[in-house]
Amino acid sequence: MLFFLSLSYKKNLGEIKMYREPIRQFVKEGILYVPKNGGLNDYVLSVLMDAGIEQSELTQRRFGNVQLVSCRGEDISQRVTDQLKKGNPAYGLTGDDLFDEFCLEKGTPENITVINTYDWLDEKAKFGRPALCLLNRTGEIADVVEDSAVAVNKKYTATSRRYLDDRFKENRFLITEYSGGTEDTFIKKTNSVVVEIVYGGDSAKEAKLRIAEVIRVCDISLIGKRITTNS
Repeated sequence: MLFFLSLSYKKNLGEIKMYREPIRQFVKEGILYVPKNGGLNDYVLSVLMDAGIEQSELTQRRFGNVQLVSCRGEDISQRVTDQLKKGNPAYGLTGDDLFDEFCLEKGTPENITVINTYDWLDEKAKFGRPALCLLNRTGEIADVVEDSAVAVNKKYTATSRRYLDDRFKENRFLITEYSGGTEDTFIKKTNSVVVEIVYGGDSAKEAKLRIAEVIRVCDISLIGKRITTNS
């Protein structure tokens, strides 16, 4: 799902204290995949501690009958799906943007769903949490013209292409996917438009990029087995 947001979006996060539902009420056995990517890893570990997991359990990589396994955040949805296909209990904590990207790319899997969402709130983040943004030199949508060269982060290829198709209709773009350094391609004038995650906003500012539109924001999703009920 894509969320088009006003650039004025940001709450007084210092006044908000989040309640984190205990992770044990959802995850009782099996594997819990957690991301090893830098900032995502740090935030998920803080969520786990807020949700009742002790530091010693994080160090031991286990709580109760649950084993913690690290992998890249963008691979967690596939790892959980693989384990569930084998009949093994498995869960994952990852960005909801990454899970949505997985569903756009692969199609929503029948055996997996979002069990719970943990809000991402960080007063150091420009929009209170990671935000996938459309950036260009002026910060004006009107300057995203036909045949623009667009750099997109590979982790968000399907989301970016869906957004560009929906937002600009008949416009055709030269889209190139990168594993990183999208802002650098703007500096080197390879691309005039960038679709990338903005957190604090420093890297975009250094590249002299401005935010033309916020495409969506990111929270943390706990994913696991879809429970079907007979009505």
